[in-house]
Amino acid sequence: LGFEGVVVSDDLDMKAVSDMFTKSGTIARTFHAGCDLFIVSRNISSSSLERTYAIAQEFADSLSNCSLDESVV
Repeated sequence: LGFEGVVVSDDLDMKAVSDMFTKSGTIARTFHAGCDLFIVSRNISSSSLERTYAIAQEFADSLSNCSLDESVV
């Protein structure tokens, strides 16, 4: 289509999404669909930082097709 802008997700914490997929699965699917910027509306408390790193690691592990180089991050 030739679109050269930035693709931004809707809120990935909305119930319709969070009821169907894990957080890391949602982010991986959104990334693989070509999204550049992810919106997560819930505030992450400092006690959730470990979980945030775990989600990021799961997401990084799911990148097996080198698509990160093709995305605008």
